[in-house]
Amino acid sequence: MDFEDLPFLIENCRDCPHGYTRNKIVIERKVGTPKIMFIGQSPGDSEDRHGIPFCGKSGGLLNQKLKEHEISDYVIVNIQKCHPPENAPPTEQEIVACVPYLITQIEFYKPEIIVLLGNYSYRTFVSEKIESRGITAISGLSILYIGSMFQYGKLNWSGTIIPILHPSAILHNPINRIKWDFSWNQIKKYIGEDISEDTEDVVTKKADFEDVLATRRVLYKTQASADVKIEESEQKFVHLHQHTEYSLLDAFGRLQSIVNQLKRRGFTAGAITDHGTMSGVFQFWWKMKEAGLKPILGIEAYIIRKIKDKQRGHLVLLAKDVEGYKNLLFLTSWSYKYGFYYKPNMTVEVLREHSKGLICLTACTSSWLRVQQTAEQDEGIEDRIKELIDIFGNDNVFFEVMPHDWLPQVEWNKALMEYSKKFNVKLVATNDNHYLVKEDEKTHEVILNVRKGRKYDVTDLFIRSRQEMFNGFSKQGFGETQINEWLNTTLEIAERCNVEIPLEDKILPDVTIPEGETPETYLKKLVYKGFEERFVEMSVIKKIEYYDRLDYEFDQIHQKGFERYFLVINEYLSWCRK
Repeated sequence: MDFEDLPFLIENCRDCPHGYTRNKIVIERKVGTPKIMFIGQSPGDSEDRHGIPFCGKSGGLLNQKLKEHEISDYVIVNIQKCHPPENAPPTEQEIVACVPYLITQIEFYKPEIIVLLGNYSYRTFVSEKIESRGITAISGLSILYIGSMFQYGKLNWSGTIIPILHPSAILHNPINRIKWDFSWNQIKKYIGEDISEDTEDVVTKKADFEDVLATRRVLYKTQASADVKIEESEQKFVHLHQHTEYSLLDAFGRLQSIVNQLKRRGFTAGAITDHGTMSGVFQFWWKMKEAGLKPILGIEAYIIRKIKDKQRGHLVLLAKDVEGYKNLLFLTSWSYKYGFYYKPNMTVEVLREHSKGLICLTACTSSWLRVQQTAEQDEGIEDRIKELIDIFGNDNVFFEVMPHDWLPQVEWNKALMEYSKKFNVKLVATNDNHYLVKEDEKTHEVILNVRKGRKYDVTDLFIRSRQEMFNGFSKQGFGETQINEWLNTTLEIAERCNVEIPLEDKILPDVTIPEGETPETYLKKLVYKGFEERFVEMSVIKKIEYYDRLDYEFDQIHQKGFERYFLVINEYLSWCRK
């Protein structure tokens, strides 16, 4: 099919069983030498009357953006060439009938960028039928299309596809204008770029942008860690103090984005230590495993001396093994159930009782060692150091030093050096990461202003390389040998942390089962008893039919090993009825 035949074919498509339009002349709207092709779904009433794509209310919004961003070389087309009754969305059959014309338009103009307006346009290009090897997702906003098999035919074209909202979405819900404006800002960025690069290079170039989007809560499809290009040589250092989006109004960075950044910067392992919660731990463990990185599971806990004590301090707790992981789960649950007072707090005593399998780091300048302490109260700090050593053992306590250019931190680092010598406790370098990259500092400041109403004094809380950590400590005046020792200690701790979460086990609460019964026999007894109580007047023949069905259901439950689960639910319901 040649492009010159297109007007004739559309004008004479009356033989098409899906031809609803009156005029059948809605083909395109072209300005200049098209660099961008906008693809909508189907003509509306105004388009059908005038024969011009996007000339109605939706077109007004589109025209406004074209003018605002000074886009003067474009062509606008629709997937479906006919105006469907009552503006109904195009069906599969209708799209199949019209796609040959669309392919011809794309191949004739060879645009550098295709902007897909709305879900139906997007689904025409991207579906389960498409060959995934031909498409590389970039930040969920743009797709690099390299001439793969088009869903409805062979498309001889390569370029960048950007799916955005259909302008009608704004007419239906004005809140969508935020997404609409954001998408156009990104389109403008793409216009000035060379998009004929090699696919792998484009993915790498856009990877950082993906993480920026993630931290700003923009909806997107995250790039898989396996596809992330490692940009730096292997880091002989591990971040052991890392906050995620689960440290609410304090840190940000989605789990997948953090994993991506760790891999991109050459790290082989990394920790998760959110404030007072283990909510993101399992997902982090899973995503790190998928990326081929070693997950270190932990928490930055709030420590108090007694219940409702307002003077709380921080300690970072890392799980060495499954026992330590289970202790962290217990401690976190306990802190919400019994210790919650402004924050989910753990008392020192409950920490002592569940300290096995844990490594303790002393956290930041808000450390539990420093709570209500001044320079004149060294004895109090030393008492707490002795207490930590008594709880965890000397080999499982580490003093955290950080490279932040902030006087209280520098002074605390120097104090910890003296305590390290006195108590024979190793120093370990951490950075207290709260975001991904240096450029996120301003966003972090905004988040903290929402929570605290003031600016945070510490900067550079991003995922630093070993060299950047080294440089930070050097500025504080510490020597090369000292710094390297602190950085190397992170590798030692990472080596000792080996948590394999047992996925095959069904972890359920204990239930009360009478002596001589098994979960299977007890569940059957309860069900048969309930059945007889409810259907006293049912005929024997009918009961036999029901019992056969019950036996079948029991077999299914037994094969899955779910008897105990049903007994747990029964206890909940029985308690509620009482």
